[in-house]
Amino acid sequence: MKMRKIIYALLLQVSILCLMAAAQSKDKLSPLPANATLAESQEWIVKNLGKNFGYSTIDDTVKISDLKFDGCTLSYRVLQRYTDQKAALGDRPALGVTGATTAKDISYSVHEDVWVDLKKIDPAKIALGPMTTPKSMQIILLETLESKDTIKFDRQGTSVRYNTAGVRNTTSFPVKESAGESLAKGLQHTIGLCRAAN
Repeated sequence: MKMRKIIYALLLQVSILCLMAAAQSKDKLSPLPANATLAESQEWIVKNLGKNFGYSTIDDTVKISDLKFDGCTLSYRVLQRYTDQKAALGDRPALGVTGATTAKDISYSVHEDVWVDLKKIDPAKIALGPMTTPKSMQIILLETLESKDTIKFDRQGTSVRYNTAGVRNTTSFPVKESAGESLAKGLQHTIGLCRAAN
């Protein structure tokens, strides 16, 4: 009788693990088909990156909008709202204020328009890594060929407009963990098609 209970408990645990694995794979984003054309790949990226991008925590919300392709140039707007004890100039903490008991929370609303020519992205340097907060997210990092500053951006904030030269060599996408691997491979596939069409 005791052995039967042990076997029953083990079978129950195995069943629960199988159900959990099935639920996790059901939530995973289906990968882009390996034979997808450039148009199909771009449509897939716009749909799935838009749906899986961004997060919201107590004091930080990041979203994407206006995601589209013009040829092989991917453009989008990242919207961020956050509250903390940072200075009004960009992201630099105010000296002697951050963490002080008299410090006040400051609310920010920032948006950044980005233009990425996928022909100038290095497919071998697409990286996928975990985010510490929130934990159910990953970061997809794109880097340009030879680390040249070819990604254009225009960043504006609530308190001040802040922008450097308006070009850089990397950009990143915070995405749901369940979609990260498929999106990274889909971007890599699309970059390959764009570079082949050159």
